[in-house]
Amino acid sequence: MNERAILKGQLAELNQRLQDGEIRQKSLCERIGVSINPVIHEWRDMPVAEAAALMDDLVLLQAEMLAAFNKTEAIKKELYG
Repeated sequence: MNERAILKGQLAELNQRLQDGEIRQKSLCERIGVSINPVIHEWRDMPVAEAAALMDDLVLLQAEMLAAFNKTEAIKKELYG
């Protein structure tokens, strides 16, 4: 396998990771929104700790996605100039 083929394979894998991350990100955002929605929950019954844990997951996911995005940009630059 030549280097270009390897890079294209890595690019495809990273793009798939980004697509999966976007789906997970949307899901986390929806769950956070429901958790802290005052129309759904009284303030004393709001699962704030659960929402905070979901936010932590969202922060980590964003960092992972940014790293994957930066790698895709580097690979594209190497492949296509």
